[in-house]
Amino acid sequence: MPDGTSTFRSVVPSMPAWIRDQHGLQWHLARRRGDIESTPVSMWQKRVLALGSAGALCSVSYLMYREVHPVVAKVIRDAPLGPMSDTLRSATPIFVPSSCQEAAARRLFEKHQQLRHPNLLLCLGFSESIEGGMMSIWEFSPGGTLRELIFRYPRVKAVTINRFGLHALTALSYLHERGIAHGGVCLDNVLVSADGKCRLTGHSGDRKAACELFYVHQTCYISPRMATGALPTPQCDMFCFGLSTIEALTKEPCWKWATCEDGQSFGTSAELAELMKAGGKPFSDALVQGRVVVNVDLLRGSDVVDNYSRNVVESIIRCLSLDPSERPTAMEVRETSKEMLLQAGLTLEEDELAVSTSDDDTCD
Repeated sequence: MPDGTSTFRSVVPSMPAWIRDQHGLQWHLARRRGDIESTPVSMWQKRVLALGSAGALCSVSYLMYREVHPVVAKVIRDAPLGPMSDTLRSATPIFVPSSCQEAAARRLFEKHQQLRHPNLLLCLGFSESIEGGMMSIWEFSPGGTLRELIFRYPRVKAVTINRFGLHALTALSYLHERGIAHGGVCLDNVLVSADGKCRLTGHSGDRKAACELFYVHQTCYISPRMATGALPTPQCDMFCFGLSTIEALTKEPCWKWATCEDGQSFGTSAELAELMKAGGKPFSDALVQGRVVVNVDLLRGSDVVDNYSRNVVESIIRCLSLDPSERPTAMEVRETSKEMLLQAGLTLEEDELAVSTSDDDTCD
């Protein structure tokens, strides 16, 4: 820019009618009446329903490559802001991934395929049908995201919310035991199956490689360490789990404005909502500068304490400690949360399976 600052600009194509995956199978993308031309933000932040040529349903999401061919970059550098004009579209060379990008994408997919767990959403494949990036093809979860479910059914029982959290903690334990940090734990990355089982998505077998290859939009669900640009750790995941729990239990924002020396907040509720929605660098800067803080007092309210085990609430509060060493592990929080299920006479499916397997071994 003329003032010396840098900016990220991109041009993406319209959403196609169908894509072809690495196996040659076609997936027809759902379209809604009145859909406008897709933008990078709209494609990054949503999943699109798709119907396979064999009749299977899936959801697809778009990942944009960080690096594009210099010729393409030169053409769009001086382009005006706004929708891509027909003149610019015709002048822009067709972008195809380099051999290095293709190889890196396939390595990431293969690593992802090695992560198999009942509480992790499975990536079925990928497609390079759209210029400038890659479409990831995921298993279909008819229940939508956990955020959608909780706000769609406002009277969900506390024990049910606790069970959803246990599913997410089970998946996090699986990843953390393998030295993998999720890096994007939030209610939007927890999908609900028809049987009520929650499954984490948004994870990667190699987060560093994924961030180097693709542009990864950072949301407001980050730890203080992540706000500085550092790669996430399992401790960061637990902080983000705490943020998600605040919203799940209270249906209120997990962040709030800090208070100035004069006793006034740094902004209004509307401004906080806009900042959280934007995420990215604006939110990271606000967190690093101390203008926003965790809304942890919500967990100490009587509505939460009366409906949930005090031990569970205290373990969630510890997840939000500014000192990473004081945060409990996913397995520790899971064991504490199981107490609430046991008091209600319930168990997790995987625990029942473990007992059943143990009994079979004893009989043998």
